[in-house]
Amino acid sequence: MDEDLKFQQIIIRPFETPWKFVLANLLLTLLVITFFFNSAFVSVHVFVRSFLWGFTICITQWSGIVYITYRIDQRIPILKHPTKRIVLGLLAMVSYSVASYVLIQILMLWILNGTFSLSQIYYIFKGSYVAFLIGATLALLFSANGYLQAWRKSELQAEKLKSEMLAYKYESLRNQMNPHFLFNSFNVLSDLIYDDQKQAVKFVQQLSGLFRYVLDNRDKELVPLSKEMAFVESYIFLLKTRFENKIVVENQLVVEDDDLIVPMSMQLLIENAIKHNEASTSKPLKIEIHRTENRIEVKNNLQIKRIGEPSSGIGMKNMHQQYKFFTDELIEVFHTDQFYSVKLPILKSM
Repeated sequence: MDEDLKFQQIIIRPFETPWKFVLANLLLTLLVITFFFNSAFVSVHVFVRSFLWGFTICITQWSGIVYITYRIDQRIPILKHPTKRIVLGLLAMVSYSVASYVLIQILMLWILNGTFSLSQIYYIFKGSYVAFLIGATLALLFSANGYLQAWRKSELQAEKLKSEMLAYKYESLRNQMNPHFLFNSFNVLSDLIYDDQKQAVKFVQQLSGLFRYVLDNRDKELVPLSKEMAFVESYIFLLKTRFENKIVVENQLVVEDDDLIVPMSMQLLIENAIKHNEASTSKPLKIEIHRTENRIEVKNNLQIKRIGEPSSGIGMKNMHQQYKFFTDELIEVFHTDQFYSVKLPILKSM
């Protein structure tokens, strides 16, 4: 049933209901026979035959070309391959228009007259140039309209993604500078000042570098993966200083020179793992970072906190939208009873 409904909706485009589609073709038929077949009005009998003939041609031309246009648009996006899409659409629509015109003419001759002659078929083929012109004109009109609609949709999508990207950047910046993060960092620093001044100096340097990275890249859409990983190393240093052996991070990521990434996306994944999982000396939280073909995988063992901060999902949702702006590849999320894994697409510089 769903397939039939979908097919019906394709055929009657741009109308919402079948009766509007039929009415439009009835009016079109009346216009065609009025301007091109004056002899159709000599009698009721001739008018009925001419009208039936014209209506059959109109409705098959319209519905067939609409369906062809839909299928080609599904397979060949006009914004990505405009020349290929226009040429293929022109060939397909003209071929269909001529073939359906000839077949309908022959069929109507056989139905209405009971027979047809070779001379009649000759004149049908001779007059098929009209169908050729119809097909070519509609192909160009549909291609132009399709390009315009696709362009408008692309512009609206781009604006939407830009808004979502700004929301993601704001959320990332807010997460980095939230009071809890600062409070925990300064608590660790105050303890280090009394216990280990050299470590305290190094802690301040790493903390300073972390915030410098956030401020320097808050307005950037993409950053080199090498810089992101240097930022992540500073973040991991702060975590290990705070949690000691309660957290184990294994970074085996191989970075290539042309690798790009959405800024602070790696930090968000590590932060989420810590926020939602327990970490203790006897049961440390293990976080693995490595490359899987053209993706970065961040994986952790699951030790869900019994009482913890509820997840809003905003951070991951914003990151999904951010990546949609740059690639058709989706962020992959996997989880079992033992582990949770996120794979980010690695973007490339042009």
